[in-house]
Amino acid sequence: MNIRLQLFAKAQDLVGAREVTLSLAPDATVGDLRTTLGETYPALVPLLPHLLFASNGEYVSDAAPLIEGHEYAAFPPVSGG
Repeated sequence: MNIRLQLFAKAQDLVGAREVTLSLAPDATVGDLRTTLGETYPALVPLLPHLLFASNGEYVSDAAPLIEGHEYAAFPPVSGG
């Protein structure tokens, strides 16, 4: 299945694109998406453990199954002051 992933902040800067499309197995999880993202974009590897993922606007864990057609986003945690 193909998953469209929006990237924000430092993730977007490292990839050089606001959105990427990744091909994953039909039974893939968010953890598989994280792994594939690092394999496809090695510059992201140091940031991967810190990325938060969302599906249709809701935070999801690495164990969550991917659903084709959902809107996925990845972004680093944000801190403010």
